Amino acid sequence: MDRIRTVLLTAVVTAALVSVFVGPGAIATHQPADKIIATGSGIEAFRVGSGADDQAEPAVDRQIIMTSTLRSSSPSDLVIGVNLECALWTATSTASEELSEEIDSSETRAQVKVWVTMDGGNDPDTGVIPVASNDILETGKVVFCDRAHRMDVQFFDTDGEDDTDDQLMIQEYLQTRTSNSFEWIRLNVGNGIHTINVWAELQAEVTRFDAPFGAHSDGTVEPAAAAIGKRTMVIEPGKFANDATI
Repeated sequence: MDRIRTVLLTAVVTAALVSVFVGPGAIATHQPADKIIATGSGIEAFRVGSGADDQAEPAVDRQIIMTSTLRSSSPSDLVIGVNLECALWTATSTASEELSEEIDSSETRAQVKVWVTMDGGNDPDTGVIPVASNDILETGKVVFCDRAHRMDVQFFDTDGEDDTDDQLMIQEYLQTRTSNSFEWIRLNVGNGIHTINVWAELQAEVTRFDAPFGAHSDGTVEPAAAAIGKRTMVIEPGKFANDATI
């Protein structure tokens, strides 16, 4: 009986020591240092669309489109690659109602910018990783896609008669989707667990028009729009030369 009690007591003490040194969540939260991290999504991130005239404020929105955490040793360098689908829609509608020397114009614009922050929380302007040492204008932001779509129309009297009921109308609609990528480099990252956020700013606006947008046969209600589709982020730790600069 004493032997059985001794064995049981030894097992209890051993279990207690394991609990003290390992802890209940140590295995689940363990994160190896300096390992390649990858994340991605096949769901559209978000979309913005403009108003129907140039009196409306430009549609602008910022959101986190990907996030990941990694553990780095000191010193460590990171290469952060972002790949994503970028979609733009732009429509123009221009009309000239009578003979005139004036040129009627319509212009729309859509744009997607992307940047990366480290340990900046939910603030898009904190912890921004610059592209280079002289990157001072909109630091860290990279234009992934941009389109300014403009149309100029002028009415011409071809029969020599001043017919005020004559008119000329031209409409255009463009839609494109491209896959784009860019790499940010962060040197001398300190030891610890770091959070990497990928931010995107989408903008869509009507910048100019001389004739109002009417009903489009394709049902377009937003002359300009931008969206982000499938995307991936790959974070690769490495060791650059000791005197490396960017």
